[in-house]
Amino acid sequence: KAQEMRYGENPHQSAAFYVEAKPAEVGIATATQLQGKELSYNNVADTDAALECVKSFVKPACVIVKHANPCGVAVSPDAEGGIRQAYELAYATDTESAFG
Repeated sequence: KAQEMRYGENPHQSAAFYVEAKPAEVGIATATQLQGKELSYNNVADTDAALECVKSFVKPACVIVKHANPCGVAVSPDAEGGIRQAYELAYATDTESAFG
């Protein structure tokens, strides 16, 4: 067990995050939370969905996910735009769903 979660799929449910001892590839289990409150089940599910989608791109890309569904995906069309440009393009696709 890696950590307790703020709540499960619904706020009245408890949850915990478990990881394999030796993960085979980069994923949520190998990530480090840098700041913020304890994650919820939905936070982990959304982050995992975004990471798995963005790993399929070679160029700088951004995937915004809400309730495990991509609501904004973009790739930076030029090398100078980088990840910031990818984020701005992805965010522009659906500014409401990207919140919260």
